[in-house]
Amino acid sequence: MPTIWLVQSTAEMIALQMHPGVLLSHRDAMLFDGRTKDYLSDLPTPQFVGDDPCDSYVVCGLAQGAFLLDSDVFFRDLALYYGVSVGTQVVEVRSDARELVLINAINFASVPTKRGVPCSLRGLTVPLFRIRGRNPTEIYCVTERIEGDRHGFKSVYEDAGLKGLNFQEVWTGEAQDINT
Repeated sequence: MPTIWLVQSTAEMIALQMHPGVLLSHRDAMLFDGRTKDYLSDLPTPQFVGDDPCDSYVVCGLAQGAFLLDSDVFFRDLALYYGVSVGTQVVEVRSDARELVLINAINFASVPTKRGVPCSLRGLTVPLFRIRGRNPTEIYCVTERIEGDRHGFKSVYEDAGLKGLNFQEVWTGEAQDINT
């Protein structure tokens, strides 16, 4: 049965921050709400809050609505790469300590046509998405869209041994209910 999950950060997530002057001059830069951010690689280097724990399998956070993965882990693990990059904006970002990739979900699921269903995924084949009519900084994923499917974001995240994200179940039901 397909399940829709809200992807959230946990206390394990490593925090990064931009210099306050950058945030004032680029107010929109750190608002991840489904719009592409083509200028991100041109911004100054984000800094780790505290020491870099050097654990490349912990997801990093810079702003609500996006997350960062270690570049080496992301590009080396093909299942993770394809389980994340299809239909998302992937921006390489250099921090003060290492290379990262920022993941920005830029596709929206449609408003549901059936009562009790959070969205319609008809025609949407991306691993990460947002839902129209909900907080645009929230990121969602779906598992078991097709029975036995292990290529969705949650599955490849878990198989890669990553930490720092939590998956809150939003809905479980029949495939035909979300594909209408």
